[in-house]
Amino acid sequence: MTNLYREKPRMGHCDHQIRVSRFRMRFNLVTQPSIQTPGIPGALSLSLTLRPACGILGDYTFPTDSSSLRQLLKNGTDLPDAVVWRFLSDACAKAKARLLGVELSDETLQGIGYFID
Repeated sequence: MTNLYREKPRMGHCDHQIRVSRFRMRFNLVTQPSIQTPGIPGALSLSLTLRPACGILGDYTFPTDSSSLRQLLKNGTDLPDAVVWRFLSDACAKAKARLLGVELSDETLQGIGYFID
C-alpha cells in the first residue's frame, strides 16, 4: 500500500499530517469465461472478480471483455505490459486466471462500480 500521509514540518510539539496521495488498495483479480456477448468484435467475454487481498469481505464481480480488461489494467495499474499480456493470455486459455496483489486506486474502483465507504 502506498504512503497516504507525510509529516508536515513540526510546529512546537504538535504533529500535523497532510494527505499526499490517493488511496490504493490491493486486490486479487480472478477471471472466468462469461456467456454475455462481447461489446467489441473479437474480444472474449469475461467475468472479473475483485477480491481484497488483505482478506476482508468485499468480493465484487462484474462483466467485461478482454479488450476492456486490458485497458483497465493498462490505465488503472502500474503493472508491466508483460504481466498484463500474460494474465490476458491465461484468461483466454484457461477457465480461470488469477492475478494477485494488484493495486487499484479509488478512482479506478469507482469507475468500475466498486465503491469504497
